[in-house]
Amino acid sequence: MGHRKSVIIGLIVTLTVLLPPTVSGQTLLFQDWYYGQHIEDFPSSQGYFDCSAIDLTPMRCLNDIPLVQQSFTGRFIFDVEGRLVSLTIASPYSQATFESLSADLNHGFKVIFLEGATGTLDLIEHENSRVTEFIDEQLQEGYLAANYVETPLLGESTASNSAHELLLEMPVDRRAVDLVMSEDQFGAWIEATFYFPGQQLADTEGFGS
Repeated sequence: MGHRKSVIIGLIVTLTVLLPPTVSGQTLLFQDWYYGQHIEDFPSSQGYFDCSAIDLTPMRCLNDIPLVQQSFTGRFIFDVEGRLVSLTIASPYSQATFESLSADLNHGFKVIFLEGATGTLDLIEHENSRVTEFIDEQLQEGYLAANYVETPLLGESTASNSAHELLLEMPVDRRAVDLVMSEDQFGAWIEATFYFPGQQLADTEGFGS
């Protein structure tokens, strides 16, 4: 990874090591953690520690989360009522870690949108676009953003005319994952953030009504 390169890949994925989307009525974000889980379930006695942001967004962190034979640090983000809405796992970047994550992220999901330093590619509008070539070109430029959705969603009837519309129409139980690879003066890191865009949109609309 070159100087100040930032490669951001947005994914709608379920890693093969994860549990099913719902267990006993709970909508799982990642492993055993589920959407809406209360902050009281993250005590210091179990290794969690307060890592709240400057803007006072409630957060808890946890070290040594195992995944693809690597150890990640978890960052758990809560809403103002103390309910878990997203979580991020992070690890120092390595080619081995990237390859292991990529292998799992490519099961059962399809890219719908790509953005790079020199252009964008909406694969809902242009199904036959050359994805591999575009990705390679943008990685050479040092920036790539890609959005994936679960393949069952693409097999369902949809009136979406673009990737943006499709994401806005996602069911509340479909996860999104933003995979971020970046490098700065502190080193290179890889992060994956898990969340439910449809559920968050529904919660926002409910809060405003």
